[in-house]
Amino acid sequence: MNSVGRQIISDHVSPQLFAAKMPQLPLITSDALNWPDVTVQHYTLSRGRFAVPPATHWRLGMHMGGPLKVEASYGDRHHAQRWMEHGHFNFIPATTDAHWEFLGKPDLLLVHLSMELLNQTLAEICPLDPSRVSMPGHLAASDNTVIQLSRLLFAEAHSENTGTRLFADGLARALSVHLLRHYSSLAEVRDEGAPVRLTGRTGRVIDFIRTNFADDLSLDQLSEVGGISSSTFGRAFRAATGLTPHRYLIKVRVEAACDLLERTRLPITDIGMRCGFGQPSHFSTMFRQTIGMTPREYRLARCT
Repeated sequence: MNSVGRQIISDHVSPQLFAAKMPQLPLITSDALNWPDVTVQHYTLSRGRFAVPPATHWRLGMHMGGPLKVEASYGDRHHAQRWMEHGHFNFIPATTDAHWEFLGKPDLLLVHLSMELLNQTLAEICPLDPSRVSMPGHLAASDNTVIQLSRLLFAEAHSENTGTRLFADGLARALSVHLLRHYSSLAEVRDEGAPVRLTGRTGRVIDFIRTNFADDLSLDQLSEVGGISSSTFGRAFRAATGLTPHRYLIKVRVEAACDLLERTRLPITDIGMRCGFGQPSHFSTMFRQTIGMTPREYRLARCT
């Protein structure tokens, strides 16, 4: 069994050291974004056999190419050869060594989830000792929810949009909840219970967002202000406001930009930066999606 709370040994490799041990370096990595609990890497590898060392993170590898034959062994367990189709994924527990052999050219999206994130998520959704919850490896599994969440993390990994950390936090936690509920021994005893609501704390969270909207806010920050767990905050916030935390943050930023476009002669690029949009193209896209016109068109319509 591979328990979620299994101890990390000093020679277990981080996602960054893992990349250095791969046959080729990743084409895309989220390292520069400094996401605390999830790392995303995209590899295009040559066919062949290679070892995967024990790691500090749980690793989900999704194949993004055509049909591919793979043989893998995790620790002492041997898995028969399987065909991987586009979207199929392998799941390797942290601290477990593995060997992969690909007959074909794998196009792999690797999502590394920290043990701390999985333990924290487990504590929030079920009051069990993490060492009592096991989550074995999986080979060539298929799951639409895993596919969608992994692809969204991949898109954020090479996005230049400000606010990506808040969105990535939510995606990583959602993926952790899903994996624990459906791929661990927790699936046999889970009880979702009644939904958690923000109730009167919604105003406190909204005030915090409106005061700090230009910052790179995280889900942990907002859930702490709301006084509920990070894994349930997004659902509770949406139930209270009708929007996800990320969409609400964009809404507040666009409202602030509208005010500056009307009241000042600041360049549009400067306004976007002041309102938390790191790139002019992202500012223009989000503004148009929210208001129905570009920042320039809005200024001309309001100030003429």
